[in-house]
Amino acid sequence: MFPLNLDITYDTARLMKAPQRVHLITQVLVQEVVKDIQETVKMNIYELGLVSEKNNPNKPHMIDTVQIEEYEGYYVVFVGAPYAHFHEFGTNRMPARPFFFPAVDEVIRGIYSKAMVLFETELGRY
Repeated sequence: MFPLNLDITYDTARLMKAPQRVHLITQVLVQEVVKDIQETVKMNIYELGLVSEKNNPNKPHMIDTVQIEEYEGYYVVFVGAPYAHFHEFGTNRMPARPFFFPAVDEVIRGIYSKAMVLFETELGRY
């Protein structure tokens, strides 16, 4: 009868680099997700026809006000147009035309696969 064995070997030097690499990969992943949300919000604004045809320098297009702000440890994606929430949630005279939270949901659904690809390619190098 043959014994059943499982030999597990690992490279100590490679494992020592892993925490630092994981931290850097996570930062890259967060940056990519934030940029994806910004771009998807812009795409939704465009596809819903929420881009004004008027050329008024005092009232920027809503699509141009989609911004990212970076703080210590987190990011904020926002739409700076003062009327954006009326489109997102609607009013008693205007139906909701959501563009922001559907973009967030869409990007969030893709995080797992994006993370797996990023971690596999980056950690596979070490």
